Amino acid sequence: MLSAFFPDDDETQPDLQCIRRVLDEMADRAAAAGYTAEVPATVVRSFLSERLDGEGAGRGFMQGGVTFCSMLPMRTIPFNVVCLIGMNHDAYPRESRLLTFDLIAQAPRTGDRSRRDDDKYLFLESLLSARQRVYISYVGQSIQDNSPVPPSVLVSELIDVLQTGYGLPSDASAGGLITRHRLQAFSGDYFQEETGLFSYSAEDMQACAAAAVVVAPLPFVPGPIPLTNEEATAWKGLDLRQLVTFFGNPARFLIRNRLSVSLDPPESSAADSEPFVLEGIERFDLGRRLLKQRLKGLQPGDAFQALRSDGRLPHGAMGEAEFGSLWGDVERFARRIEAMPPAASPKTIDVQWDIAGFSLSARIDGVTEHGCRQSRFGRLRAKDHLELWLQHLVLCLAAPGNGNCESVLVCTDRTLRLKRVLNSRTVIEELLGIYREGLSRLLCFFPNSSLEYARTLRATSSPSQAMGSARSIWDGNEMQPGESADPYYRRCFETGDPLGLEFEDLSRRVFDPLLEVASSERAT
Repeated sequence: MLSAFFPDDDETQPDLQCIRRVLDEMADRAAAAGYTAEVPATVVRSFLSERLDGEGAGRGFMQGGVTFCSMLPMRTIPFNVVCLIGMNHDAYPRESRLLTFDLIAQAPRTGDRSRRDDDKYLFLESLLSARQRVYISYVGQSIQDNSPVPPSVLVSELIDVLQTGYGLPSDASAGGLITRHRLQAFSGDYFQEETGLFSYSAEDMQACAAAAVVVAPLPFVPGPIPLTNEEATAWKGLDLRQLVTFFGNPARFLIRNRLSVSLDPPESSAADSEPFVLEGIERFDLGRRLLKQRLKGLQPGDAFQALRSDGRLPHGAMGEAEFGSLWGDVERFARRIEAMPPAASPKTIDVQWDIAGFSLSARIDGVTEHGCRQSRFGRLRAKDHLELWLQHLVLCLAAPGNGNCESVLVCTDRTLRLKRVLNSRTVIEELLGIYREGLSRLLCFFPNSSLEYARTLRATSSPSQAMGSARSIWDGNEMQPGESADPYYRRCFETGDPLGLEFEDLSRRVFDPLLEVASSERAT
């Protein structure tokens, strides 16, 4: 069939050799397989199509098809189409790299060879060699900021000559010279008639069509996650610290404990530069450590030597300055604590109740006959309100006859006081009901925003003003990120606005009883 349909001459010889190699390979495979039955024509056609697509004729220069070559002298003989690819501003004309021992380059004379002049002549030869079309491409946009990048100076001169001498426009839509392609092959402009661009890629067309379809993101937790009987039994045992952790971030509690998923960002590696200031969690940890030592009578000189030996302070004078600033804050805070009435024989209590279907246990330190006194070297936060509130409810429930039960939390900026709660059991049952609900679904309760809403609503009686204050805490500003920046809140509530009716209801159910008995004093 090959001999019958194709003449064997010098022009077809390379193609016939490719076909014969494929036929020989097919015969060798048939012999190796030992298959003697008839082979369907579809199998033969599929094999030949696959193998012939991968065969090349190994053509040389000007052996038919498309010829790729460098721009060299005496190669620019006539072609139907000439394509000059990569004519960037820094690629052509080529720069001459002068050698240090090249005496001719150091003292050039008339008639010496110039590579840039040679490239200009080659560019002219390439233009003259084209019989039908000339195609010139270059990178015309910056990959950093998408700003325009000029082509080679030779291409710019050619465009200027064609525009000024022949009146050709540069706008591609008006039949001009320049066509500005998009940065991505799947851009929608390649598949629209009015743009003048086109593409033969079916994959890019499908990608473009898929990108144009607006798909609403699915919620991270689409619905309730009911507890099985075994899980319900296991979750009945409840520690007070566990309850504090839940109200500190209900979304994180559900994702971690029910789904066993962590959305916390990876820990940052050690900084390459040496720190010169104490800030953030590092300053908080050192301040808390120094406060304990200061209340035990440690002198500042001994504390400084201990921290410097541990490598916790910057070196030199910066370390001394940072320690002096931190110790001053610790000293002022310690004096505030010492100025308070002395607590008689503080102790630790362990209590446990069966309440609202849970077995609630608690261990509280610093308890006296008048209540609980605690301190924290840091600013008063919404989480501190909740932690002290839950401990205070447990104390009131454990000592129902103690009318002087008061809990106090001293922070660097404020002092929070909670008076006795008469209906402490009812309040705890309400909070345990919220906890039970939060084990099965996401709750729109966010400590900082919820406290701001409940506090503003209590002060102004304006729901709109209270919601505005809460939203400012939730959204944040340019100087400080909002509460919504938490990775668990951001992932769980990214499909909608969580500050709705449920947010208002939970904020009041949790914080209204607290604000009824709370009072705070600004530190002086």
